[in-house]
Amino acid sequence: MSAYETLVNALNNTAITDITSSDIAYDNYNFNPEGKAAWLSAFYMPAITSTLSKNYTREEEGIFQVSIYVQSNDEVGGAFKYGTRTNQITSDIEATFYANSILTYNNISVTIQETTIQRGNDANGWYEQILSINYVRNIS
Repeated sequence: MSAYETLVNALNNTAITDITSSDIAYDNYNFNPEGKAAWLSAFYMPAITSTLSKNYTREEEGIFQVSIYVQSNDEVGGAFKYGTRTNQITSDIEATFYANSILTYNNISVTIQETTIQRGNDANGWYEQILSINYVRNIS
């Protein structure tokens, strides 16, 4: 079993401003963001499974990428929000996925190594901010 369920469970249980679990798109999931002011897209990318020692301790390393989307020219009540909403959502996610945090679900523990933030960009009527969450899980 991979770290996927642990990471998805943690994201679904994180209190995120303007986001509920129905506002998150995952791989192989039919999702329509129409009518939403903000939503997330999450991708699980296991990168390496390696053996660490002669007693065959193994670990899985990878990236859990979360893209934050808010409407381009985001405004509330006639006032432009600029990057305020994306910055708040980023902070909310980082409160769970911070360096050296350990997330556990169904007896699978995942250690977060770091979370990096890429520069935001426009994407088809949405402003996108990407977080890359580097993780490691001991397998045996």
